[in-house]
Amino acid sequence: MSQHSKPLAFPDTAILVADWGEDYALSGIFGFGHDLVPILDKPMLQRAVEQLVLLGCSKIEVVLGDYASEHREFLGQGQRWGVQIRYHYRHAGEPLSTQFRSWIDSSTSTLCWLADGRCLPQRSALQDCGSFMVGNAGCIVVDPHAKEPVWSGWGLFSSSWLGSKQIPATRQSLSNLLLKSEWIEKRVSKHLLQANQAASFLSCNLHILSAEDSAGPSVGRGCNISPQARILPPVHLGQHVRIGPNTTVGPNVVIGDNCVIDQDVTIESCVVLPATYVGMGVELKNNVVGGNTVANISLDTVVSIDNKSILCALSAKGSASLGDRWAALALRLALAPLYWAAQRRCKSDPQPVQHGYQISRALGPRPWAHHFCYSFYPLLREVESGRLHLAGPIPRSLAEQQRLPAQWRQLYETTDGGLLSDALLRNPDELGPDELFASDAMALAGQHQASTKLALLLGYLGAVLRDLLGSGNLAERNTTSDPTSKRA
Repeated sequence: MSQHSKPLAFPDTAILVADWGEDYALSGIFGFGHDLVPILDKPMLQRAVEQLVLLGCSKIEVVLGDYASEHREFLGQGQRWGVQIRYHYRHAGEPLSTQFRSWIDSSTSTLCWLADGRCLPQRSALQDCGSFMVGNAGCIVVDPHAKEPVWSGWGLFSSSWLGSKQIPATRQSLSNLLLKSEWIEKRVSKHLLQANQAASFLSCNLHILSAEDSAGPSVGRGCNISPQARILPPVHLGQHVRIGPNTTVGPNVVIGDNCVIDQDVTIESCVVLPATYVGMGVELKNNVVGGNTVANISLDTVVSIDNKSILCALSAKGSASLGDRWAALALRLALAPLYWAAQRRCKSDPQPVQHGYQISRALGPRPWAHHFCYSFYPLLREVESGRLHLAGPIPRSLAEQQRLPAQWRQLYETTDGGLLSDALLRNPDELGPDELFASDAMALAGQHQASTKLALLLGYLGAVLRDLLGSGNLAERNTTSDPTSKRA
């Protein structure tokens, strides 16, 4: 049978429950609250829609729950898949049959798919359902690996049964009803893909990865892989992934979009969720990693890493937060007297500081005052406009980016810079190239943390005040030659 052929017994209508309103275990571990997290290159909800399309559906009734706006925005009207999508809201505690009656004709004996947006049975098991509908009210697919039969969330039902039966409001109650009913045929699927637990999420990713018939790794658009890195298939890399030198990725690894994998890293049998920084020398095996959280499948443990040089979440490129913009306006007004005083002290040498955080010896005896006058204070307007963050990586021009090592470049091309970072207050002579890069990556993680921004701001303004009051120790400690040429 052709992949796109439509069996005669199959309907063209489906009910897709996008959210049952029950706990999603991964949300408590990694912080995302719905099922739109990518599995390789697409979330399970999208895979469920595509499965229904392959089964011949042209009309899909989507039942929404707690994350209605996210699901509606993602699915749209179904144009991407050539189907018509209509939306309905699940009312907590109200039987599903009460809702079904408003848009299902229970007086006819047509068939209808019922599907779960967080699960994907084997398609051959779904195709078998049509053969078992004669004399039955429905045919469901069950999990073959559970100790007791567990409903997958997928089945083929008579519309008259769906519209007339008192169908419970929760997935578990409906599962119990279906498994006990003698009018419902049970079919076993050899493979049942689910992503509700860390272990099943890893297994699901690796199963789909191994099913891909590809001789080499799958590499997304805009990836930057060091020539000294080793990629051992099967591996899937999302878009704009950066992999440093002497790093080994694979086999059986999925890395999400916009991840930064530093040098000397080893990753095997893992999923790294999008926008995650993995620090230098880290070894990961049989883990699901997202931000600063590691779920170890072998040990059945979940650990949060406080050291951002080991693991952290990276902020996506975009406008500065509203809090940053208001803070920049308040700082510009509050620091106006300090700016006036610094300008008077810097008149003897008004040469501006180049973009970047390091202080140049060419500026004379007051480098911090010059930096405040010609870099920090004027650039507060850039934060007000949303073009810079208050805390973030070093802002770099296109020419400066081109002089950076290739494995670093995309960090600055795909993320917004900021005025403050840990590198600003440290002695550049003690920071090697890798430490500077790690500092910039960690600054991304601190963009949304008010305590981090406050600590950096107080440290910076303290240095400026000491410089203006004539204490040269800190200024001397933080002077260096042109850092751009040093790291290019």
